[in-house]
Amino acid sequence: MDKIKILVIEDDRALSELLAHMLEGQDYAVETAYNGLEGLDKAKSFSPHLILLDINMPLMDGWQLLQAIKSSPKTASIPVLMCTEHSLMKEVERALALGACGYILKPFSTERVLSKVSDVIGPV
Repeated sequence: MDKIKILVIEDDRALSELLAHMLEGQDYAVETAYNGLEGLDKAKSFSPHLILLDINMPLMDGWQLLQAIKSSPKTASIPVLMCTEHSLMKEVERALALGACGYILKPFSTERVLSKVSDVIGPV
């Protein structure tokens, strides 16, 4: 059986690598992207089962990228969990209105991330 694929789009390389390591330790196949444009390309080529998406990024921010993902027939059905340091309720509402399936606030624990991932795509 093929592994469940997760795309991490996060411009903080240390955090991106931490998330990738955490998810790979749970037997997910993980790709990373460090800006919105690279993330959009990888969303189309990697065809992930889930995307973890940061909001504040260079070249294309998370909001623009979420809209691009949800407006493309090739990527529209991919669930997206938004990740950000902002805890404002309006951002949660905006993410959900734009098609995100959930939200993870930074800083986050391993257990919280794995729980949210499992909620969306099921256990490995």
